[in-house]
Amino acid sequence: MRYYIISTGDGTTTTGTNIISVKDTGVTPAKLSFGTWQKVSETTVGSNSQTVSLTSLDLDTAKAYLLILDIKNVSGAAATYSLFYNTDSTATNYYNDMSNDASPITKTRANTGLAFASGNNNLCTFVQIEILRDVDGYPVAIIRSNQDGDSTATTVRVGAHSATTAANVTSIQITGSAAASIAQNSRIFLFRLSA
Repeated sequence: MRYYIISTGDGTTTTGTNIISVKDTGVTPAKLSFGTWQKVSETTVGSNSQTVSLTSLDLDTAKAYLLILDIKNVSGAAATYSLFYNTDSTATNYYNDMSNDASPITKTRANTGLAFASGNNNLCTFVQIEILRDVDGYPVAIIRSNQDGDSTATTVRVGAHSATTAANVTSIQITGSAAASIAQNSRIFLFRLSA
């Protein structure tokens, strides 16, 4: 008979026949068979902007990306936000399907409505985006966001976003529809699926 002793402490074991001690001093993403999200970057916007870019990416290697955005809009007007890949900012090269509690899912061949914020009230929008390539190689994203219309109401939006070109994603651009729609101190967190 063989006994296995696994210790996460100092590795101390009792004496005996066929006793094996395995010492493991910590849990790491590589030890978890199902994988975890590993942080790639954290960006704090340095000045009011309309576009923020994330570069030096490789979706083929990462397998999946998770973007978490905390965006404040100070443009003075309502703004929508677009998601672009690989510097292709042609809106008709993307499909976008969005739904919220006030409207059904609609298909538009335009890359708008990633998120919404009202600059009139200087409100923030929180967005979570998961990006991967489908079995045919097209980049697709699932998007969840809050849509702040005023200081008393928040609408939750859920949607899907896809590119019309099958390609690896090497850069991501978040672009607002108005100048200063991505305010200073807005934050963008990028994670990748761990190996």
